[in-house]
Amino acid sequence: MEHYRGQAAASLELASVAASADSDRSAAQLLSNEFDNMRALSVQLLAERKIMQYVSPEHLRDDPLNQKILTCARSLASMAVGGQLWMMYRVIESSEL
Repeated sequence: MEHYRGQAAASLELASVAASADSDRSAAQLLSNEFDNMRALSVQLLAERKIMQYVSPEHLRDDPLNQKILTCARSLASMAVGGQLWMMYRVIESSEL
Protein backbone atom coordinates (compact mmCIF):
# COMPACT_ATOMS: atom_id res chain seq x y z
CA MET A 1 0.00 0.00 0.00
CA GLU A 2 2.87 2.36 0.81
CA HIS A 3 4.28 1.89 -2.69
CA TYR A 4 1.06 3.11 -4.29
CA ARG A 5 0.71 5.94 -1.79
CA GLY A 6 4.25 7.06 -2.61
CA GLN A 7 3.54 7.00 -6.35
CA ALA A 8 0.35 8.99 -5.84
CA ALA A 9 2.13 11.54 -3.65
CA ALA A 10 4.89 12.00 -6.24
CA SER A 11 2.37 12.43 -9.06
CA LEU A 12 0.37 14.87 -6.97
CA GLU A 13 3.49 16.92 -6.34
CA LEU A 14 4.27 17.04 -10.06
CA ALA A 15 0.72 18.12 -10.85
CA SER A 16 0.85 20.83 -8.19
CA VAL A 17 4.13 22.20 -9.52
CA ALA A 18 2.78 22.20 -13.10
CA ALA A 19 -0.38 24.11 -12.11
CA SER A 20 -0.10 27.54 -13.68
CA ALA A 21 -3.63 28.87 -14.16
CA ASP A 22 -6.13 29.49 -11.38
CA SER A 23 -8.22 26.55 -12.55
CA ASP A 24 -5.11 24.33 -12.46
CA ARG A 25 -4.34 25.42 -8.91
CA SER A 26 -7.96 24.77 -7.90
CA ALA A 27 -7.82 21.31 -9.42
CA ALA A 28 -4.49 20.63 -7.72
CA GLN A 29 -6.02 21.62 -4.38
CA LEU A 30 -8.97 19.28 -4.99
CA LEU A 31 -6.58 16.46 -5.84
CA SER A 32 -4.57 17.16 -2.70
CA ASN A 33 -7.72 17.14 -0.57
CA GLU A 34 -8.84 13.89 -2.18
CA PHE A 35 -5.44 12.33 -1.50
CA ASP A 36 -5.59 13.38 2.17
CA ASN A 37 -9.15 12.08 2.54
CA MET A 38 -8.27 8.75 0.93
CA ARG A 39 -5.30 8.40 3.26
CA ALA A 40 -7.52 9.10 6.28
CA LEU A 41 -10.15 6.60 5.13
CA SER A 42 -7.45 4.02 4.48
CA VAL A 43 -6.07 4.45 8.01
CA GLN A 44 -9.59 4.14 9.42
CA LEU A 45 -10.42 0.98 7.46
CA LEU A 46 -7.08 -0.66 8.24
CA ALA A 47 -7.59 0.04 11.95
CA GLU A 48 -11.05 -1.55 11.79
CA ARG A 49 -9.63 -4.55 9.97
CA LYS A 50 -6.87 -4.89 12.55
CA ILE A 51 -9.42 -5.39 15.31
CA MET A 52 -11.45 -7.60 12.95
CA GLN A 53 -14.40 -5.24 12.89
CA TYR A 54 -16.84 -5.96 10.07
CA VAL A 55 -17.22 -3.04 7.68
CA SER A 56 -20.60 -3.24 6.02
CA PRO A 57 -21.48 -1.49 2.76
CA GLU A 58 -23.89 0.66 4.77
CA HIS A 59 -21.03 1.76 7.00
CA LEU A 60 -19.14 3.09 4.00
CA ARG A 61 -22.28 4.60 2.48
CA ASP A 62 -23.02 6.51 5.71
CA ASP A 63 -19.43 7.41 6.59
CA PRO A 64 -18.90 11.20 6.37
CA LEU A 65 -15.30 10.84 5.19
CA ASN A 66 -16.33 8.45 2.42
CA GLN A 67 -19.08 10.88 1.38
CA LYS A 68 -16.50 13.67 1.25
CA ILE A 69 -14.28 11.52 -0.98
CA LEU A 70 -17.18 10.74 -3.32
CA THR A 71 -18.19 14.40 -3.55
CA CYS A 72 -14.64 15.43 -4.40
CA ALA A 73 -14.33 12.60 -6.93
CA ARG A 74 -17.49 13.80 -8.67
CA SER A 75 -16.09 17.33 -8.83
CA LEU A 76 -12.82 16.08 -10.27
CA ALA A 77 -14.72 13.95 -12.80
CA SER A 78 -16.72 16.94 -13.99
CA MET A 79 -13.51 18.94 -14.34
CA ALA A 80 -11.95 16.10 -16.34
CA VAL A 81 -14.95 15.96 -18.66
CA GLY A 82 -14.61 19.70 -19.20
CA GLY A 83 -10.94 19.27 -20.11
CA GLN A 84 -9.67 21.18 -17.10
CA LEU A 85 -7.53 18.30 -15.85
CA TRP A 86 -5.90 17.54 -19.20
CA MET A 87 -2.62 19.33 -18.48
CA MET A 88 -2.32 17.79 -15.03
CA TYR A 89 -2.98 14.34 -16.51
CA ARG A 90 -0.25 14.85 -19.11
CA VAL A 91 2.26 15.77 -16.37
CA ILE A 92 1.35 12.70 -14.32
CA GLU A 93 1.39 10.46 -17.39
CA SER A 94 4.85 11.65 -18.47
CA SER A 95 6.27 11.15 -14.96
CA GLU A 96 5.29 7.48 -15.05
CA LEU A 97 7.31 6.73 -18.19
